[in-house]
Amino acid sequence: MKHKSFLFLQFLFIFCSLFLFEQLHSQNICSGADHGMNICPDSTVSIWGYNHYGELGDGTTTPSYHATPVNGMNHALAITAKGNHSLVLKADGSVWAWGDNSYGQIGNGTTIQQNIPIQVNGLSNIISIASGYLHSMALRSDSTVWTWGDNGMGALGDGTFLQRTTPVQVIGLTGIISISGGGDFSLALKSDGTVWAWGYNTLGQLGDGTTISKNIPVQVNGLTHIKAIIGGGYHAMALKNDSTLWAWGYNNNGQLGDSTNTTRLFPVKVKALSGTLSVSSGYLHTLALGKDSTVWAWGNNALGQLGINNTNFFNYPMHVLNLNHVIQISAGRYHSLTLKDDFNAWGFGYNQFGELADSIGYQSNVAIPSRPLCPIPQSIMEFNKNEFSFSLFPNPFDNMTTIEFKEVQKFITLKIVDVLGNEVRSLRLANTNRATIFKENLSAGIYFLLVTNEQNHVFTKKLILQ
Repeated sequence: MKHKSFLFLQFLFIFCSLFLFEQLHSQNICSGADHGMNICPDSTVSIWGYNHYGELGDGTTTPSYHATPVNGMNHALAITAKGNHSLVLKADGSVWAWGDNSYGQIGNGTTIQQNIPIQVNGLSNIISIASGYLHSMALRSDSTVWTWGDNGMGALGDGTFLQRTTPVQVIGLTGIISISGGGDFSLALKSDGTVWAWGYNTLGQLGDGTTISKNIPVQVNGLTHIKAIIGGGYHAMALKNDSTLWAWGYNNNGQLGDSTNTTRLFPVKVKALSGTLSVSSGYLHTLALGKDSTVWAWGNNALGQLGINNTNFFNYPMHVLNLNHVIQISAGRYHSLTLKDDFNAWGFGYNQFGELADSIGYQSNVAIPSRPLCPIPQSIMEFNKNEFSFSLFPNPFDNMTTIEFKEVQKFITLKIVDVLGNEVRSLRLANTNRATIFKENLSAGIYFLLVTNEQNHVFTKKLILQ
């Protein structure tokens, strides 16, 4: 294995996918090594946890056991937090970063640590961001990929092994729709459903059947029809269109979930898991979110990061206890975070530096609630939700479901969005108290029904299509 400081610290790398709702219903959560980030409903960013490298962006190096706002981070569209640095994508397509900058992963042309947000040099029209422990990534609207930071094992994909303190373009990639970083390696998903990888490969992280590191992208063997990718410490995951989950790379703690501890140079199917909606990989453990809003976990459990009320390791998926109605997951170094459909966060695992944002700092082997991650808008506190109510039945549904209001509505708007915030259907109603929603062209999975009344108040209910 590569002998760098992060091997001794065993930090991890997470890409947090974009999760957008409209108006007061946008929220997104992700885990870094020992800190966490969240996009609040007003598109500001809150942050908590470890802060030795300034990764909280508050101008100090003092840890925080509860969420605090990051100054200047308004109009946030996406966040990603890795080992010890943090990134934010703003609505204007610019990228901002802070924290550890030992290898130029902040992208401002220096290697000086930054404890307040600073804009990454030379990037525009960015639509997605990702990072590894010591490098960062950005996807432009023209489907090109840009990288910066540590490149000792080729993780930047520019055909060299030279460290870069400003973004450079990855060689030979076109048609990219998603990116993710791991421990000194990188992943990209093409629009044709194939996966490409580059960087550190001693443990098979690139999935090309070899253990030779590459400084240009190579195709991961045997993967087609992929819709999501995620890089972990030394392993990687891919989610297929049929909702099956595939894994490759390092497997000493069972993080691949194939019921073995055998390192794999090619993708293998995760055992006993179907109907997967999303996946998140930590340093040595993995989380999966099912279409029924339950969470599954496997791999290293030394500090309770699997949430199963013990510290035993498992090489196949285990059901996380006392946790349902989940819409997002994020695996940290030795902790895990989840976001429920009421937009409250729950976490489990390591908590010495406030990783779980519960203001206490004690490890938990089961899911516990975090303190509020975002301030409650005054307009919401003053609004009495009892003045407007509706029911939805059946839910889950397989063909159609009916929404019924307590009173006849003069004017109402219904919008259905998927878990990425994409609007998939819209309907306007007048002078009625009932409407039927048909499956039509919707695929099975989790959706959200946004109901806007004539006072322009927005209400959300989760829809589960079987």
